[in-house]
Amino acid sequence: MIFNELFKLWNKNDLLTQSVNDSKEMMEVAYEMFEIVTKKLMNGSHDEELEKIRKMDYLLNHFERSIRKKVFEHLTVNEKEEQHLYSAVLLITIVSNIERLGDYCKNIAEIAELRDKMVIEDLNLTVKSYIQTVRTMFRQTISAYKKTDSTIAQKVNNSYNDFKSDAD
Repeated sequence: MIFNELFKLWNKNDLLTQSVNDSKEMMEVAYEMFEIVTKKLMNGSHDEELEKIRKMDYLLNHFERSIRKKVFEHLTVNEKEEQHLYSAVLLITIVSNIERLGDYCKNIAEIAELRDKMVIEDLNLTVKSYIQTVRTMFRQTISAYKKTDSTIAQKVNNSYNDFKSDAD
């Protein structure tokens, strides 16, 4: 299983391992952005928070470029059996998706900036419920990724499928 291969990389200290560790930090930054932006969305806008979100988005962009560079450098300097080609490509995909989460958070923060707060109570309740569901899935995803736990990952994936159909 790919998670087991990633777990083996956790125990090394090469460019690919550094990239995996950086991706874990990226996930934490993206989660912090999510927390800030959801509070901003539900409680009204604050200019200093939008600036913080922009800085964090810039940090995620920097992480993505740095990780991509490290991964490609790893692939070019290591022999074929030590390249972990599949894991390296998967890591680049994961990092791109984490960076995209940052973009989404920044976009939501910019939208929240246009208005004070949501005023339709029924919609507020629905959005609060969705935020809690996403928050739970986000934390479980981070846990699954850090622990390379495929059971948790599968649970999150199943939750996502149920959530997606409800949100659609």
